[in-house]
Amino acid sequence: MANDTTGLAFENFIQRSSTILTKVAAPWGKLIRTMPLDKNKTPGQPAKLFYVSEGPTAQTSANPDWKDGSCGITPVSIPMKAVVTTVGVDVDLNLGLTTQMLFEACARAQSVAIQEQILSVFKTANGYATAATVTAPNFGSQDFDKMFVSVPSPERAIILAPEYFAKVRPLSWFAPNFDSVYEQSTWTGGETHLVGLTAAPGCAILVYAKPEISPIGQSVIRSSSFNVPQLGIDVSASFYFLPATREMRFALSVYIGIAPADTTAATLLLSS
Repeated sequence: MANDTTGLAFENFIQRSSTILTKVAAPWGKLIRTMPLDKNKTPGQPAKLFYVSEGPTAQTSANPDWKDGSCGITPVSIPMKAVVTTVGVDVDLNLGLTTQMLFEACARAQSVAIQEQILSVFKTANGYATAATVTAPNFGSQDFDKMFVSVPSPERAIILAPEYFAKVRPLSWFAPNFDSVYEQSTWTGGETHLVGLTAAPGCAILVYAKPEISPIGQSVIRSSSFNVPQLGIDVSASFYFLPATREMRFALSVYIGIAPADTTAATLLLSS
């Protein structure tokens, strides 16, 4: 009976975590190129990627040279960082509503940490331009137009802080037809005063990997992983027990590395 209870609790943990992470990750999956770390690489070490940084030269002469016109390849080293969120519950606590609330708190903390890692790449120092700088009360159609034309791609999306998102469709004006318009409350980790961005696919590259080990020195009861399809990453989930304190603990973990790719495919909205 106890085994059924722990199994149900772990499945509930994965289900709630997957639901929350999927909702939060929705904007980024459309904009960031995601790929797993090579299985022969150690997750804690920087990932080394080679991607096309410039296209071939178009030849318009009367006698083209068929041997020329190769694409430019740029190597990129991406530091990998572990994103781990844990939550504990005393063994005497009923595995009911209170525990589910802890599961959701763990997943939300993990989602915020993942978003902060993603946002860390969106800085002017990495080559991204600023499309507009304006306070929320003064954010209007002219600023939204600047964001719209700053990335000339039919696949562009715009992500805005709540106070800016609330002004997207007031009665006085209507937003241009972005492919997608998202609201996001977390902006920590990005450019100073970052409150929004316009981006198209390929603006950044994200590499992910599952941790190679479970919680160190603990009695792991169950471990598994689940996919966050909107972002395209696999997150590890662990359920373990601390004999010394008779405490059950749950953990979510993933290694993430992110680097700028096409910096012309994203522009920033800053609060003045």
